[in-house]
Amino acid sequence: MSYASPVRRSAESMARVDLKSIERLRSVVRLLKKDDAVSELLNSCNRVGEAYLFGGLVRDALFGSTGVFGDVDIFVSGPLDAEFVESISRVHRRTNFGGMRLVVGRYDVDIWELSKSHAFRFERGSQKNVGGLLATVCFSTDAVAVSLVSGKILVDRSFNRTMKSRIFEFVSKPDVLEILQVVRVARIFVKNGVRPNLDVSKYFVDGVKEFGVDGLIGAEQKWKGRRLLDRRTVQVVEDYCRSSLSSGLVLDEPWFGDGTLFPSERI
Repeated sequence: MSYASPVRRSAESMARVDLKSIERLRSVVRLLKKDDAVSELLNSCNRVGEAYLFGGLVRDALFGSTGVFGDVDIFVSGPLDAEFVESISRVHRRTNFGGMRLVVGRYDVDIWELSKSHAFRFERGSQKNVGGLLATVCFSTDAVAVSLVSGKILVDRSFNRTMKSRIFEFVSKPDVLEILQVVRVARIFVKNGVRPNLDVSKYFVDGVKEFGVDGLIGAEQKWKGRRLLDRRTVQVVEDYCRSSLSSGLVLDEPWFGDGTLFPSERI
């Protein structure tokens, strides 16, 4: 996986958002810590550094997505004790991102040392800190992490822009079309209620042309949990992106037509 070099920058504090978003995130953190096995893992991590919750779980909480979560992404600022990590998980394996996939309590946990993140193998100029990691994510909706020690939320500035505008953008755009990232454009749009900017819209339209609607739906099988994409959903997202590109503006809302746009998202 190859990405364009990110701009050198540091993480910043999250812009003011509504209290409901913050409380949703706090509830997720409290729920995790109630699991004895997860709590034991975090306590061990925090003795050697600082553990951060990262990825889709944080994004979904802040943008208001509902539903049960199972995948947890955690990075640690200090060195991980591999023997301890393996002893606390009944199942573990190495991942492609520089860490380990564990089954801890009720959760699947991906955990890795910050300095050994997969992203830093390719971004030679990146700072090996939280800001450097957040600057390597693909989309601005993912450029956020919360400390599991202090509770402080750190973001790339692009995340703050997305929180304010509800429009998401690339942070580190893939050099080539990647089918899973094309799928993620539609999933983020559907699940989190944020709209793609023009650059992301073009990437999605190009992806549909390259991989086809059925190809995107098939690639979504790599995700656990609810499937969000069907032929109608992909078509509506593509039509929205094409309309935005034609007008040169990010449109306020997609045209849903009659009935529910995303029936698979309803609980």
